[in-house]
Amino acid sequence: MGKKFTSVYTGISLVLLVATLLFTLGRILSLRSEGLDASKAVHSSLRKMLEEGLAQEKSFQSPLLKSSIQQAFQRTPSLMLVIVYSFDEGIHYLRARNSNILTTPLSELDAIRGFPQFHYNSFTHVKITSSLSIPPNTSFLLDAVYLLIDPSELVPIFRDSLILLLLLSGVTLGVYFYGKESGKKIPGPLVATNSGEDARTPTPQPLASESLSLEKEGTEPPDTGTPSTEPPPSKEPIESPSIEQCLFSPATGLGWQQHLEKRL
Repeated sequence: MGKKFTSVYTGISLVLLVATLLFTLGRILSLRSEGLDASKAVHSSLRKMLEEGLAQEKSFQSPLLKSSIQQAFQRTPSLMLVIVYSFDEGIHYLRARNSNILTTPLSELDAIRGFPQFHYNSFTHVKITSSLSIPPNTSFLLDAVYLLIDPSELVPIFRDSLILLLLLSGVTLGVYFYGKESGKKIPGPLVATNSGEDARTPTPQPLASESLSLEKEGTEPPDTGTPSTEPPPSKEPIESPSIEQCLFSPATGLGWQQHLEKRL
């Protein structure tokens, strides 16, 4: 195929490849954005529930508060961690779905003052911090970690992208083999040569002058090597019979009668 078609198809393939990658990335970012909006809504409800429970019980160890947080974990699979703390007193309440998210062992949590530290992926998880308004003490802080992108939700995204890439690869291979087959040349007849000689070397042809020379030589009798005894033919000019010019006048045309027949 022509170079123009190859260039055009290469450009189209690159555009489709970039479009596929951007489409995949866009779906992932959209999924993360949806998870972030849902996490903010859940966090707002969790904060309201804690404020109402603490206003009634005045204790983080009350059965009602623990039951409410337990229900929140069951209703919201994306909720990974809930922690209530203050700067002066440290951690008041902590519940984690998975202890791997904690960077501090459980035995050392009571000694933490200030902001607790967590270990999580900032792209697939988010930490939301808010204050709890519990009269008369308003210094409580609520930290909650939410899962934004579940690995199971990425499966259909990568599956669709893989299908598109396989289709593009299949079309590319088809075009490649089609161009390879159409670009083949029909081989010419092989020239038989002696071993060690190149088949592409043309056979030398006799020159025209040599051919003519051989033809001329073929028309002559062969030389036997015996010298000829016959003398060569004489090359003297043939003499014509002389006519006597006596008693004849070229001016008048008169002459003797006996010379007339000879002249005629």
